[in-house]
Amino acid sequence: QALQAANLNLPAGQITERGLDYIVRTTGEFTNVAEIEEVRVPSSRGGLVRLADIAIVKDTYQDADQLSRHNGSPSVSLSIQKEAGANTVQVAERVHREVQAIEAELVGLELVAINDTSEFISLSIRGIVESALNGAVLAILILLVFLGSIQSTLVIGIAIPVSIVATFILVYFSNTTLNMVSMGGLALGVGMLVDNAIVVLENIYRHQQEEGKEPKVAAAEGAEEVGTAISASTLTTISVFLPVVFIAGLAREIFKDLALTVTFSLLASLGVALTIVPSVAARLLSTKDTGRTKKSWLQR
Repeated sequence: QALQAANLNLPAGQITERGLDYIVRTTGEFTNVAEIEEVRVPSSRGGLVRLADIAIVKDTYQDADQLSRHNGSPSVSLSIQKEAGANTVQVAERVHREVQAIEAELVGLELVAINDTSEFISLSIRGIVESALNGAVLAILILLVFLGSIQSTLVIGIAIPVSIVATFILVYFSNTTLNMVSMGGLALGVGMLVDNAIVVLENIYRHQQEEGKEPKVAAAEGAEEVGTAISASTLTTISVFLPVVFIAGLAREIFKDLALTVTFSLLASLGVALTIVPSVAARLLSTKDTGRTKKSWLQR
C-alpha cells in the first residue's frame, strides 16, 4: 500500500487560459531504484521506516514481451542456427544427440523439435541421388537397346561410375558443398557423362570391326582420332555453365554449385572417355565380337 500510494500518476483536472484548455496530470511514478528505497513504510509501533532499511530493493522484473506455447502448454523456445559454412545435417545430428543426453539427466523435462530443416535437406538430397541412380540405369538400358552389344554397354557402364567418382573428387578439392543445387547438377551431368564415351567407343568399334585392327591398336587410334572433336564439344558445353561462377550477386550464390558440378562432371567424362574407355574396350571388345554385325530389331 505504501508503494502504491507513493507511485502515482493521476489526472488533476484542467486549466483554462486564453480560451485554451490544458489537461493537468500529477506524475509521481518511480524513475529509479533509489526513489523506491526512500519510501516510508509505517511500522507496527506507529513510526515510519525507510524501505531500504527493511528490504533489499533490486530492479529485476521485466514485462513479458514474448509468449511461447506448445500444444497449448507454456514452454521455453530455443532456436539453434548453424555457423556459415557448417553442414546443416551434421549440426542437426549433434543437436539431437545433446537433446537426448539432456533428457536423460533432467527428469520430467520434455524437449521437442518443432522445426528441423535438416530433414527437408536429407529428403531432397536422397531424392536427387535416387533420380541420378535411376537415370544412370535407364541410360545403360537405352545404350543396350541401341548398341545391341553387352560388351559395348559394359564399357559405357564402367565409364559412368568412374566419371561420377572423379566428379566427387573435383567437388571435394574445390570446397563445393553437397547440397540440392550441386546434387542437381550431378544428376544433370549423368546424362552427359556417356556422350563422350559413346563417341569414342563407336570409333574404336569402327577401327576394330570394319578395318580389322587389333583391339589395342583400334583403341589407341580410335580414341586419338576423335579426341580433338570431343574435347572441343565438351569445352563448348562447359563454356555455357562455367561463366556463372564469375558473375556477381545472388545468381552466383544460387547457381555456382550447379555450374561447378556440371563442369566437373563433363571434364571427368572427357578424361574417362580418352583413358578408361579405350583401356577397357581393348580388353572387353575382341575381333570375334559379332554382337553388332547383325541388325537388331530396332535397326531393322
